[in-house]
Amino acid sequence: MKKITVLLVAMLFVFGAFAQKIADKDVPKNILDDFNNKYPTAVKVMWSKVDKKFIADFKHDDNDVSVEYDNSYWSRTYWNIPLEYTPFKIKDYIKQYYDGFKIIKIDLLETNTNEKNYVVKAVKKKKETVELYFELSGAFQKKVEKTPEVKK
Repeated sequence: MKKITVLLVAMLFVFGAFAQKIADKDVPKNILDDFNNKYPTAVKVMWSKVDKKFIADFKHDDNDVSVEYDNSYWSRTYWNIPLEYTPFKIKDYIKQYYDGFKIIKIDLLETNTNEKNYVVKAVKKKKETVELYFELSGAFQKKVEKTPEVKK
């Protein structure tokens, strides 16, 4: 849990370099209304803006959640999944095809096109990071290369 907290803080720091934190009053009313209808039990909501995207990070039933609105419309939601609940099929796939990689984060991604996928971030010796997409069945979909930011 400590590693997840450190990772989330690091992600917020990196994301914060590009995102502008904003107050609720600066979020368009139609977005706030939609957000409040979709997530009425959300707590600790923090809004930010990147270009034309409005992003809400919040807690829902003790889970970390991130919601994106693009051009004033909901586009996707990332539901963080505790690592111990990673599906075995995904763990087995990473063990077989990504030897030496360790899962550091897993989200359930829902999009406005009714797609639902697992998004897994895995790292190998802090040098190589991958983002892997899986169907809900656990079947592999695609890989997105990630290059970690090097601190000097």
